[in-house]
Amino acid sequence: MAMAMAIFLSTLSITILLLTHTSHASTLCPALRLPGAGAGNYDILCKDNVTMIHFPGYGHLAVKSIDYAAATLDLIDPRGCVHEVFLNLDLSATPFRYYYILKDHVYVKCSVILDPPLLEVPCMSRFEHHVYILESSPHNLPASCSVVRSVAIPFPYSPYLSSHGSFGLRLTWRRPPRWWIVGEAEAAALILILILMFYVGIYEIFYKKTRRQHVKNFDAGNLLEE
Repeated sequence: MAMAMAIFLSTLSITILLLTHTSHASTLCPALRLPGAGAGNYDILCKDNVTMIHFPGYGHLAVKSIDYAAATLDLIDPRGCVHEVFLNLDLSATPFRYYYILKDHVYVKCSVILDPPLLEVPCMSRFEHHVYILESSPHNLPASCSVVRSVAIPFPYSPYLSSHGSFGLRLTWRRPPRWWIVGEAEAAALILILILMFYVGIYEIFYKKTRRQHVKNFDAGNLLEE
């Protein structure tokens, strides 16, 4: 019994130490409880004290805020070009989807600057080409332009969006049942309860076995006396 209690106290101390270390290590980049993390579809990492999500096929996006109750995740493009994110970020293999309603748009690339009302996307344009986003399929596209891709995105381009690396980058996911969502404190309490239940079970088995042996010895002693 003394050995069982010693093992229990030792395991309890190690568990508390690990939980404390994990909590301390995650203060600069808070731990995120997101579905499917590390399963190959995306990875969570800490870079320069900023929590980042790496999407294979695209790259890093910084975490701006997260709301577990509403199941929403706001991201920031470190390069400040949300429409490049809209074009290239593929969420189909992840548990995420855009929070806002999507509408099909067409990205086109032109070797010359087009006249208004078309607006060039500066962060995607270069000296040798100019990128535009059209809200419908182009029927009279100039010969100097070619279609890059048709993709469903939350918002068309506007100068306001060009100065905000996060506008429109709100994702959501399907929330699990409420009973499945636990925080760090709840998880620590659950681990301690399971450990306690384990050692209580061992104690009961040991106690019953010792009790039976004691009864047998007592009965054998009575028989000898008779």
